[in-house]
Amino acid sequence: MNGAARWGAALLLLPMLSGCMVLLGPFVPGWRLSTTEATIVDIRGAIHAFEREHQAVPDSLAQLCPPPGTSACPPGDSRDGWGTRLVYRRLNGSSYELRSAGPDRRPFTGDDVVVNRAEEEAAVERLQGCYDLASGHLLVGGRRLVLSPAERGPGSFRVHLELPGYREPSWEVNPPDRVRVYWREQHSGLVMDLAAADEGLRGTVFRVSPSGRGPGTEMVARRAACTP
Repeated sequence: MNGAARWGAALLLLPMLSGCMVLLGPFVPGWRLSTTEATIVDIRGAIHAFEREHQAVPDSLAQLCPPPGTSACPPGDSRDGWGTRLVYRRLNGSSYELRSAGPDRRPFTGDDVVVNRAEEEAAVERLQGCYDLASGHLLVGGRRLVLSPAERGPGSFRVHLELPGYREPSWEVNPPDRVRVYWREQHSGLVMDLAAADEGLRGTVFRVSPSGRGPGTEMVARRAACTP
């Protein structure tokens, strides 16, 4: 998803129905973005279920619908938090793009909220691996972080680093070179917001809660050899 929508400086963390977390930027109204992202996650889940059954992604969202007359079809008329219908495009092979027109309600502009599977997969392949963490943060400094390419859910991948009091560690990418790693508590979480650097990844780690973002601590994640 685009940098303005997902990677702004001021963040609000909310639990999603899918079990993932939404990290909201300051550039768009929070509830509209959270509605949009929850809808995108749900549709991606339906797309991936369709792919498992048919060995291909759908040509259109209408293919996710049950037979006519049997029940309603939310994916076929899915709208974002601003009331605009989502744009779905099947690309080459198993790739697809799912796009919200964002606050301006005009697709293919800078405030769009976008998932492009090919770009996401390329970024995951490039950034996955093992990292040694250097930070003054007591929970993560001196630890080994493993970013796995195994999916936890649509657009969310597994992390191998357990932290006391937290659960469900996951990571996401914002192509081409941004990474966000997060651990959940019931109503808050811990977030690493990182970008590719010469030594691996560099950025900050901070706590987030419904009241906002806590102070950040600088950190460096240095590439390391993955050993059994």
